[in-house]
Amino acid sequence: MTVLDSARLLVILAGAFMVVLDFFIVLVALPSIAIDLAATPGQLQLIVAGYGIANAAGLIAGGKLGDLLGRRRMFLAGMALFGVTSVGCGLSTSGLALVLMRFAQGAAGALLHPQVLALLGLNFPGDKRASAFAAYAMAMGLAGVAGQLLGGALIEINFAGTGWRSCFFINAPIAIAAIVLGVRLLDRETPPSAARQVDFWGMTLTAAALSCLIVPLTYGREALPGAVNVGLLLAAAALAAAFALSQRRRAAAGLAVMIPPSVLAAGHFRLGVGTVLVFYGGVASFYFVLGLHLQSTLGATALRSGMVFAVLGAAFFAASMSGGYLGRVLKRPLVELGALVLAAGHLLQLAVTLAGGGIAAMLGPLLVEGVGIGLVMAPLVSLALSRTPPQHAGVAAGILSTMQSTGNALGVAIVGLCYVAGLWLPAGLEAGNLRFAEALAALGALALVVWVLARRIRARAQTAA
Repeated sequence: MTVLDSARLLVILAGAFMVVLDFFIVLVALPSIAIDLAATPGQLQLIVAGYGIANAAGLIAGGKLGDLLGRRRMFLAGMALFGVTSVGCGLSTSGLALVLMRFAQGAAGALLHPQVLALLGLNFPGDKRASAFAAYAMAMGLAGVAGQLLGGALIEINFAGTGWRSCFFINAPIAIAAIVLGVRLLDRETPPSAARQVDFWGMTLTAAALSCLIVPLTYGREALPGAVNVGLLLAAAALAAAFALSQRRRAAAGLAVMIPPSVLAAGHFRLGVGTVLVFYGGVASFYFVLGLHLQSTLGATALRSGMVFAVLGAAFFAASMSGGYLGRVLKRPLVELGALVLAAGHLLQLAVTLAGGGIAAMLGPLLVEGVGIGLVMAPLVSLALSRTPPQHAGVAAGILSTMQSTGNALGVAIVGLCYVAGLWLPAGLEAGNLRFAEALAALGALALVVWVLARRIRARAQTAA
């Protein structure tokens, strides 16, 4: 690539990098946020899950807005909104205010992120495309791994006394630079005159259903009466049913829909969607409870906590890079193998926790857990999309991206409940270790569910063949 191509690539990848980074960077900042803003455990869950809710609800609509109004224009608008909402997060003066700003930041990310893949295809045609998409995959992996380490370093540096707030403020100069350079470097395109409409009704129902489900599991436990929480859970079920019905009716009428029923009619794809949901729910919630456990129970600083996450990330990268070779040598499906390795890692971590082990004792199981995540993450999406008709490939990819964000939010809400509430409390074990052990037990079960679903996907594919 030329210098101009490299600059253009950095601008585009900055958008996707920031969106993914900001889900993870906040994890090591949660204990500091809890102290500074007097945020409750439920608010801490929503600070993470709320971002995922808004992102999940808006991804498909964000992609269609790019089709309708232009990917370059929506990329620049999304970058501006992401920068503004990031500053708003950093200026928050209460836990509730930060929760609301994280919802807004997630929505801005939903407008920004879908434009990245489209712009890569638009700006890097022909032989350049493979290199551009390889750089995209590397940037996504780096964002997930570097988030905690960067967040810990920023909190430790405490520039101008900003502490955890710098984890959000850092997005502003990046966004400004990306906008200035993007205006000059990104190719202009003419939006198709017959671009499809956006299913704002489906988007609204999705966001409402997810909110009604997750709020009672997080902040609602502390701030709302039990009857209200039950009512919200029932409303979530009703809204989900209304969403399914609206998708069928709109598709029958030839209107735009978020999830075409014809795509979900394939049993192979439905299983793939479920597997993605469970897997990402387990990964996001593992990062959530691990960050809290390292600082709140074991007393690690934010920087040391980030360094522990770097160990997990190193194992993840090693497994991702060698996954193809391992699959050929072991002659085992990587998703199934990785799910079993991940379950074994969680069980090893559970044993260390029950024995009262400290950070040093956790490193071995963390390596196993990182390998398991690395073996599953890369081939899972390929497995889910493997039998999708070409004409539905774009929509199916959008659905899977939505399920990733939805899984992130649901996992933090549900598995996080084991950690912040402590559902089983036998005597003789320190409370923080117990809560982490409960979460690890749930995470091990989720990894086994991924293994079962992956086996069913393979069996269905073999039967169809």
